[in-house]
Amino acid sequence: MSNADLIRGFVEAMNRHDVDALAACYAPDARILYPGREPQEPEGYAEGERAMLANVPDYHIEATSLLEAEGGHVLLELTMGGTQREDLGGKSFSMTGAYIFRIQDGKIVEERAYPDMAGLRKQLSNR
Repeated sequence: MSNADLIRGFVEAMNRHDVDALAACYAPDARILYPGREPQEPEGYAEGERAMLANVPDYHIEATSLLEAEGGHVLLELTMGGTQREDLGGKSFSMTGAYIFRIQDGKIVEERAYPDMAGLRKQLSNR
């Protein structure tokens, strides 16, 4: 399996809402880095994804580009979207992001995520 195929599987697992398959894409000691957050390990990441999917039951992602690069790196540019549960506001959203994965021995060992959080906040705000 190529590194790009691993990330395609990651996207498919997310769209199936299969958090166990998603977590299986990571090495046990992988580091997941989002701006403004403490680094996460796969176990904590999986818990957060389960909560997010419970709050946004139709969450989905679409890969808009996928680039395999040197050093085990894969760049995934994507669009994410969904609708919050009604009790959380019921608002729909769509946002873009770029994710840089470093893969070693067929597993993600590092993920650097750059989602458009400002755009998301604007869509979900009450203003």
